[in-house]
Amino acid sequence: MNQSIAPLLQVKGLRTCFPGFQQRVTAVDQVSFEIQSGEIFGLVGESGCGKSTTCRSVIRLFGGAAVEIASGQILLEGQDLASLSNREMMAVRGKKLAMIFQDPMTALNPTMRIGEQIAEGLRRHRTLTRAQLREECIQLLRLVGVTSPEQRLLAWPHEFSGGMRQRVLIAIALACRPRLLIADEPTTALDVTIQDQILKLLLRLRDETGMGVLLVTHDLGVVAQTCDRVAVMYAGKIVEIGSTRALFKRPMHPYTRALLQALPSHVGQRSKLSRLPARHLIWLSRNMAVASVHAVNLPPEQCARQEPLLREVGADHQSACIRQEDLAW
Repeated sequence: MNQSIAPLLQVKGLRTCFPGFQQRVTAVDQVSFEIQSGEIFGLVGESGCGKSTTCRSVIRLFGGAAVEIASGQILLEGQDLASLSNREMMAVRGKKLAMIFQDPMTALNPTMRIGEQIAEGLRRHRTLTRAQLREECIQLLRLVGVTSPEQRLLAWPHEFSGGMRQRVLIAIALACRPRLLIADEPTTALDVTIQDQILKLLLRLRDETGMGVLLVTHDLGVVAQTCDRVAVMYAGKIVEIGSTRALFKRPMHPYTRALLQALPSHVGQRSKLSRLPARHLIWLSRNMAVASVHAVNLPPEQCARQEPLLREVGADHQSACIRQEDLAW
């Protein structure tokens, strides 16, 4: 990637909070990253680490939950999305950025035909005649590999398999040619064969359209197969970021290494994410509730006093660990 070109997306110091019983809970804490046009950027980490909340913060959709973007900037082609009103964001969603949500089996409206759901965004952002609208929907279904698109427009979601529904969701997201596509666990609910088809489809669409992709997953195999760069998230923070090649070849943060060690080395082998020693745990905010951190496994005193910051550990490679030099790999 040519880093001299202005990034398509710049997230700077993003902090997103949920209201708690006694105090706010910080779900995303000082997160920063960039995505270039034509780049697939992976965001990985275990469930509950803040990946989906980061995505929903970028697109400003929280499903009605009382969530606050407390601080930070979300710059899409220089425009700060965090400062826009809800009405202004409606003009951006679908047109400049779009999102594929988790679980294709429930993401589509069961009371609307497939063609109607694809046409919604087109009606909002483009001026098309009825004939043009139908032709555009057909072309979108054809683009994502749906056979007999003319007939499929009139089908209901329950008549589609999980893989076909995921293709429809991608067609909906691509309807207005967004510059940035956010894919939140796009293959989780699909079998292995369909997963491979969807990932190859995303790669092909990236190559054909030049859009940037923010791919959220907990599957490091998916990252290795598709992503140009990747950020590792833990407890609401990014603890390591860099090119996929550099991160897989030489992980520099204890948590990243633990994730990679949890991958099975051959078919049928069981593996699990080992508990990190106390000296390797990152700094945690006082208002962060993290299930995997126990009172007997607290961060070292230095990490309690000083938050580890991302720093260069190689070309296009950053890690956040105070005792980086002490770690023997």
